[in-house]
Amino acid sequence: MTQGEGIFRRLLRAAGFGVAHAVWCIGDDEVLVPFLIQEREGARQLICLESENLEACVADGRRRQRENADCMELSVLFCDGYVTIAGAESDALIVEGFEYEGGAADAPAFSL
Repeated sequence: MTQGEGIFRRLLRAAGFGVAHAVWCIGDDEVLVPFLIQEREGARQLICLESENLEACVADGRRRQRENADCMELSVLFCDGYVTIAGAESDALIVEGFEYEGGAADAPAFSL
C-alpha cells in the first residue's frame, strides 16, 4: 500500500491482483473456485469460498461482503459466470468490489 493512497485506488489494485489470479487458474484448465480478496491495514488475504455448489459459494461471498463481520476496509469477490453478446452466451469473469467506511455496505462500489 502506498502512503496516502485512497481506498478506491486500493480497491482497484486488489481487483487487478484477483483478476490476474483468476486468469492464471483458468489458464491452467482449473475450475475457478469463487474467492474473495480482502484488505485491512495494508494486509491482503485471499479466501477460497467452498460449499456444496458454486451458487452457494457465490451467495456466501456476497453475504460476507454485505456483513463485513471481519471489519475489512475493502473486499472483492471473483466468480465465473456468463454474458450474452449478440445472442451468443460466453464465459465471463464476474468481479464485485466493496469498500467500507464505518461498517457494512449495501451495494458494490463497482461490478465488472
